[in-house]
Amino acid sequence: MNKSYLILKLIIAFMFLSSMVFAQTGGKDYIVFIAGDTLYCEINSVKKDLVKVVKDGEKFSFPPDSVFRIFQHSKNLVYAPSYLHCDFSIVKGLKPYIYFVADKDKKKLNFFKLSIDGDIMVFDTRKNIRGPNFVFFAPYVAGKLALRRSTGEIIPLTVYGIDPMGELARERKITLKRFFADKTVFLSEFENDKDKSIEATLNFIKKYNQISSTNNP
Repeated sequence: MNKSYLILKLIIAFMFLSSMVFAQTGGKDYIVFIAGDTLYCEINSVKKDLVKVVKDGEKFSFPPDSVFRIFQHSKNLVYAPSYLHCDFSIVKGLKPYIYFVADKDKKKLNFFKLSIDGDIMVFDTRKNIRGPNFVFFAPYVAGKLALRRSTGEIIPLTVYGIDPMGELARERKITLKRFFADKTVFLSEFENDKDKSIEATLNFIKKYNQISSTNNP
């Protein structure tokens, strides 16, 4: 089976069934592997390059390149592998800037906390951005990052430190229009909404993912 097709099926299955699975497993931790297998276990730790678990008294560890998702229900956390720790390149011709990780810069996968899943994934991290968007063109540290799986494009959603002029909120409103452009009805709703808060932004991303999974406009 095509690997990309398998991963897409796993994403859709997660979006619709994760709450039911948690209920049926009594809140157990579990790992979904790239191959499609699921391991119910106790997750001891998730490092950037390794997840350590216990299953029936035996200890196991798994690297990011074998894992699709980690569900640490005991801490209400989800992890996914990504290249977000690698150097970012800038998509040419676009302002505000949108980023991506070029193939030449991709190193080993690392695990990152995942707060929203779907075609647009939202990761919680600390990422130094050298190609700045705002405020005197100074480098900054991004917090939440939105990654569009289908294109590999990346947008900073939050920043550590001070954004006194609210420039990041303005810019993410502009850059997210590119992510939402294939859903014309939804895009119009997003453009007309005046709430630029991060909470409203995350809700729109969740809604976009839901619409995308059902192929609605």
